[in-house]
Amino acid sequence: MVVGGLIFSCSASFAQVQTAASYIDVSQPGGGPIQSGDILEIRGIISVPSGTTVTGLTYTATVPTNTTYQAGTLTAETDEGVVVGGISNTGTYTDATGDDRGQIVGTAVTIYMGNGATSAAGGTIVGGTTTPTFYGAQTILMAAFRVKVTGAAGATFIVNGTLKYSVGGVPTTATLTSRIVAVSNESICTTPGPTNYLTAESNGTFGSGTTQNSTASAQVSGFTFIDLSANQPADGYYSIVNNNSPTQYTGSTPASGDRVFGDWDVIGDHTGSSTGTGNSPAAKNALGGYMLAVNGTYAPSVFFSTTVSGLTTNTEYTISFWVYNLCSDCGADPSTPTASGTPGVLPNIAFAISNTDLYNTGELAYTGQWVQSSFTFNSGASTSFGLNIRNNAPGGGGNDFAIDDISFSTCLVVLPVTLLNFQGSQQPGGVVLDWQTSNEENTAYYIVERNIGNDQFDSIGRVTALSTATGSTYHFTDNAAPQVKEIQYRLRMVNTDGNFTYSPIVVVGGAALQAQAINLAPNPSHTAATLYMDAEAPGTVQVSLYSLAGARVLMQTNTVSKGQNALPIESIGRLAKGMYIVRMVSGNQTASTKLVVE
Repeated sequence: MVVGGLIFSCSASFAQVQTAASYIDVSQPGGGPIQSGDILEIRGIISVPSGTTVTGLTYTATVPTNTTYQAGTLTAETDEGVVVGGISNTGTYTDATGDDRGQIVGTAVTIYMGNGATSAAGGTIVGGTTTPTFYGAQTILMAAFRVKVTGAAGATFIVNGTLKYSVGGVPTTATLTSRIVAVSNESICTTPGPTNYLTAESNGTFGSGTTQNSTASAQVSGFTFIDLSANQPADGYYSIVNNNSPTQYTGSTPASGDRVFGDWDVIGDHTGSSTGTGNSPAAKNALGGYMLAVNGTYAPSVFFSTTVSGLTTNTEYTISFWVYNLCSDCGADPSTPTASGTPGVLPNIAFAISNTDLYNTGELAYTGQWVQSSFTFNSGASTSFGLNIRNNAPGGGGNDFAIDDISFSTCLVVLPVTLLNFQGSQQPGGVVLDWQTSNEENTAYYIVERNIGNDQFDSIGRVTALSTATGSTYHFTDNAAPQVKEIQYRLRMVNTDGNFTYSPIVVVGGAALQAQAINLAPNPSHTAATLYMDAEAPGTVQVSLYSLAGARVLMQTNTVSKGQNALPIESIGRLAKGMYIVRMVSGNQTASTKLVVE
């Protein structure tokens, strides 16, 4: 970390080579469970400290089962997940052998890394000197490749790999810790129960006190506790505080000296608040709620572990939490020991139940707000679970966050989100719609709805659900499809208790705009938000907001250009407070994320 242009050295506890396996869901930038069809980037991360030289650096991995390799995606990247043209140790490589630093043979991936690497041998990294560097204290480099998830809901796959290198002529084989990842469908819980079964750290609130710093937590593992100060917590450290200003500032315009590293936002905790603003930071010697402030390790690591017991079998449970990206300008220039003035590495937090990842937040953009996220899962035959929360991105210039109000509660009402895929095609007898479901024991029927451009979906048919635990395949033909340029279809999926949700919209006819990624900020929002998306070609997109009951409450059409676009979403202030689904549609391309309105 850097303050005022001065470089602060890393702690001795991190003066060693660190390695880890990680991943990011490219197709769901807003986070969620890993679903069939998602595109993941699988990563092998190494951090080499100043004063250490590694030679022969080579990354190997096997394409996981229940996934397929995406051709032409072998890369070496900075800790921010990008290839920098001026840094020869980052780059995009072909799949073929013998022509550059990367190759894939069958399902075996190999990427040779470091200065002097060839198509057959790994190169050298001098910690803090070889780029990409982190303020001269570390060299952090990621090998990466992309896969498509092919396993159905209920399947799992393993993210791992190996980094081989030598230090002082002594060979080392670092087997990267395996990450077991579940494939599942997204379930939206509309009514969590009142009981929080997570009892650790004052039911996930981290308690309260009149001293700025609380004490070390038995639940925080893999990180080192330290009292918050001007330059702490550094990478790999954490603090539990009621005011994250080193001067215990409580005003609205903190100076550099009032901020950790001169950069962090000054905030209070979130407990008792229902908005993204959270609570005001506590004054000196005043009673205030605590929050967990984390500065991500150079290599991803678990930062919170506990066991949740006293549960009921075959019951839906929801894990909810609030998180705050603390820094808008903590990024480091990977070419020189200077700041970049950007947020840097964005926090990406993964949640594992019984050592299996069920959810990840995606990359959390800086918004200057607390952001709430949640996910729902079924307990199956178990009444007790281990809960691990992991920093799923490397540290080094960013990845500084606070987390609070972690809850584990029964879900009283869950919407039936069981759709694996939904597609339509023009056939001689009409438009044929096909969809496949999973785990639809509580699904009663499907209503097929059609829109021919008048902003109104009309019911055109009803299909009774087979209500099987393993899911089913359905076909429906719209024999009365009108002869128009473009028709939109959606499914209203109705549960046995009358609750329902809508499928993504399928468009038959018209041109499809490839939408690669979407992100919303600020989120939560009070009056307006901006949707950021990348487009591969110019065209139009339809942006809609849906309530959790499935009603469309806002719709707009935007013209976009090739590349990054910023689409303002107006009139949010007239909406009721709560969570909404934002869905962007162009042709048959659909992307969704969540928005909290306060």
